[in-house]
Amino acid sequence: GFVLVLGSVLARRPRRPLRAMAVSGALALLALAALDPERFVAEQNVARFEATGRVDTAYLADLSADAVPALARLPEPYRSCALEPIAARAQQGGWREANVSRAVARGLLADVTPSSRGCGY
Repeated sequence: GFVLVLGSVLARRPRRPLRAMAVSGALALLALAALDPERFVAEQNVARFEATGRVDTAYLADLSADAVPALARLPEPYRSCALEPIAARAQQGGWREANVSRAVARGLLADVTPSSRGCGY
């Protein structure tokens, strides 16, 4: 954004960067939506768990419903420890917070049971 404004000021065409900034902002939003950052983070953590056997369920429990499909692949009790808080938050949202990620998460979270082992967070 800054480079676009600076370039337009130096070229003495101040209206031109507004369109470019709007387009670049829209492209950035589309890229973030396609990447789905929280799901990406969850997938990386699950892959690390599969390689090392270590996972930070307290951190994963703070992620949004976007992360549920990846976290559902964890074995118990890690799965329940990561998903219980997300399930509780997903049930609290009203119609204004409805989205596709929450709808998918609710289906996957339907069978989450409280962990018999303490999660430690």
